Amino acid sequence: MDWAQLPETRFFYDAKQEEFIPARGDIVIFDKLLSDNSHDHIGIVLACEDNEILIAEGNKDNKNYSSVSFRGRDHCILGYVRIDNGYHYHFNGEYVPFGY
Repeated sequence: MDWAQLPETRFFYDAKQEEFIPARGDIVIFDKLLSDNSHDHIGIVLACEDNEILIAEGNKDNKNYSSVSFRGRDHCILGYVRIDNGYHYHFNGEYVPFGY
């Protein structure tokens, strides 16, 4: 979420932005859905229908299983991340995997 809010990306859309319509492939960021912590869960939008979104998510209901389900667009959603199709990540450093 922090990366999506950077001035050079601007890929974060607040859930309160009425003109924003979630679309397939967006990342939905939930707020206090499973705990009292902010931005405590994410999912991938598969479809948007009126006041509901169809999402794929892991750790459904804080349990160790994945699911595809509908959730209300007005329930515990902080915002969405939509990565622009033209975005290309450029890494100029050295990749060192953990544990090496």
